[in-house]
Amino acid sequence: MMYNKQLDHAVQLIQLFDFTVPLHRYLKAYFKQNRQMGSRDRKTISSLIFGYFRLGKSTSKIALHEAVIIGQLFSEEPVLPLLASLKPDWSTNLDLKLEAKFDFILSLYPDFDKESIFPLIQSVSEHINPKELFTSVLTSNRVFIRVRPNKTDVVLSILNKTDVTYTLENQNCFSFDSGVKLESIFPYQPEKLYQIQDINSQKVATICNPQPKQIWWDACAGSGGKSIALVDEEPSIQLIVSDYRTSILQNLENRFKESGIERYSLHTLDLLKPLPHDINIVKFDGILLDVPCSGSGTWARSPEFLISFTHNKLLEYVDIQRSILKNICKQLSKGKVLVYSTCSVYTPENEQNVDWFCKEFGYKLMEQYVLNGTTIRADSMFVAKMVKK
Repeated sequence: MMYNKQLDHAVQLIQLFDFTVPLHRYLKAYFKQNRQMGSRDRKTISSLIFGYFRLGKSTSKIALHEAVIIGQLFSEEPVLPLLASLKPDWSTNLDLKLEAKFDFILSLYPDFDKESIFPLIQSVSEHINPKELFTSVLTSNRVFIRVRPNKTDVVLSILNKTDVTYTLENQNCFSFDSGVKLESIFPYQPEKLYQIQDINSQKVATICNPQPKQIWWDACAGSGGKSIALVDEEPSIQLIVSDYRTSILQNLENRFKESGIERYSLHTLDLLKPLPHDINIVKFDGILLDVPCSGSGTWARSPEFLISFTHNKLLEYVDIQRSILKNICKQLSKGKVLVYSTCSVYTPENEQNVDWFCKEFGYKLMEQYVLNGTTIRADSMFVAKMVKK
């Protein structure tokens, strides 16, 4: 009876979810308003809901209650007592390999369609294996941190005094299981020790390769993670940051302060509109353009998009990206560098945009990378480095 109630509760919350806020925020707000729910109920219901969304539209033709239970078979941490109660004959299938699980579910539910787990799979980069992409969104990503310059030994010393399991990915990057509580490990001035940043996102500043005294513009700076990495890569650069969202820039300013970054110029800009005079007159050496995108390389963290994303939405993003590129291109003179990046796996947002841009506006492609995170429980990204001819 208890498990049926939990299942009904999860189904109700799925039906009420309208995709206007991220799924994790939706659940957090709901649980905050319903404090009478115990921690076990919250954990079980969260697992049921996330497990359902991680299967995308593969269960769209299956009754919702059944679809939610199916999600548990593929969950990295299934609610075993619930499965044992509601589907006792499934217990022997929990340890099957992924393809065998697909076959098992298909034998019970002929309408199950594994090819619909990830939307618009035909538009995904040829450098990303569809099977690995399906697998990647069924589990949560690891948590990665980028250690600030000359702080690796300090971070190692702190970690080695705890029982926290970690992996040293490279000399500046550590990774942890998804449930890690970093604030309890590093309670004092953590921003001066490390930045929470996906391992592939960390590579963007290295690809930019800023040189001493250069002027760099992080044009879609967001909360400033890549900006901080640029400064850590070359502290003497003159940094200009912008975004169209005032609240995000307030977050950036707080992060910069906590990170000890003081020399920068901040602008609230909509890159779809004509640029102001104080930007137009700057002679940039490099521009980092981390454009708004589908975010499809991050959907292991936000699996609700596996259901809500559409082809029309992809076309909208491509149109926005090309408009921004067109508006930005005249800000660079001959020989100067534009680094274009997305956290998307879709070719129209990535390779096709770069091909179009280079042909239309006289740029030469220097380097181009599909940073595939599907096999390492990380985000997938695309980065292209171009120079004005």
